[in-house]
Amino acid sequence: MKDLKAAVIGTGGAARLHMAAYVGGEHTRLVGVCSRDRGRAGKFAGGFGARGYASVEEMLRVEQPDVVSVATLEWDHEEPVLRALDAGCHVLCEKVMAHEIAIGEWMVAAARRAETSLGVNYNYRSVPSHRLIKQELERGRFGRPALFSAHMHAYLWPHMLDLMRYFFGDPVE
Repeated sequence: MKDLKAAVIGTGGAARLHMAAYVGGEHTRLVGVCSRDRGRAGKFAGGFGARGYASVEEMLRVEQPDVVSVATLEWDHEEPVLRALDAGCHVLCEKVMAHEIAIGEWMVAAARRAETSLGVNYNYRSVPSHRLIKQELERGRFGRPALFSAHMHAYLWPHMLDLMRYFFGDPVE
């Protein structure tokens, strides 16, 4: 397997997790980190052995990554996702992918045009207890679910909505 060159756009907490995963990956090499603040990008990137950039276009042109994580603020995903897809990169976008359906549709269309993958990081599906719940639901061990109740901190609601779809399927009405 060829090693993948990875880049991260964003320098917050989620971005740090993506960087650590790429650095710790057996077949990935972190090559670039981008933030609007060049100093912050350089500081983050240097801590992981990569180069920092203040321009998405420059980072994509110079580093030519295979995969890009977009871990900017939720309302700032559109431009970096579309630029990375247009550059031929596979993209892993933090949730929420887009705040408007049309923007999400543009992202999906761009991935299809580029023949690349576009994923959204709903990582709560991988939590061991959530996998166990899913398995037990599929086995029918809980009986037929009639009510689902959960408590979630406000900023984690996208995860809760995704888990509801994961456990019970897409709504039908």
